[in-house]
Amino acid sequence: SLVASDLGALLLFDPNNLRYVTSTAIGTWERDKNIRFALLFREDDPILWDFGSAATHHQLYCPWFPESSWRAWVPPMRGAMPDATGVPDAMAEMLYQELRERGLENDPIGMDVPDITTLLALQRKGIEVADSQPVMLEARKLKTADELALLDHAAGMADAAYEEIYRLLRPGVKENDIVAAAMRV
Repeated sequence: SLVASDLGALLLFDPNNLRYVTSTAIGTWERDKNIRFALLFREDDPILWDFGSAATHHQLYCPWFPESSWRAWVPPMRGAMPDATGVPDAMAEMLYQELRERGLENDPIGMDVPDITTLLALQRKGIEVADSQPVMLEARKLKTADELALLDHAAGMADAAYEEIYRLLRPGVKENDIVAAAMRV
């Protein structure tokens, strides 16, 4: 779907999008920090930037991309690394060079959940930013047989949990007891 779009690349921060394009996840603690990001190209393997130890882990245990796809870096993290640190502009320069190496520096790049610090740094560097969501939504329409089986299994698990909740609901039952029962299922 990226090839069919007007975008030269996607810059992704959303953990769900990162998992989708790299098959990696760190855990739920990362979901609101924008600490990992990936640059997905039309023709080259994506690059995922992560904390140093995580990047090393990916190099060792993620054989589906070459070692060069896993890099260590700390982004602005929703403004925690403000302009005064130099991190936002250094990141914009690094991304610009990756785009330039591929002849994409003049193409718009789609972004999913940018923080304003990162967005402004990219704009200062002259990188045109667009919405990545249409491309990601189009890509997610396609499902393999394995993905469909996993979706069916997950739906079955949710149905079983809701059935247990329905069975237990009555006056006097505490919410934490319902939650515990659902978690057991």
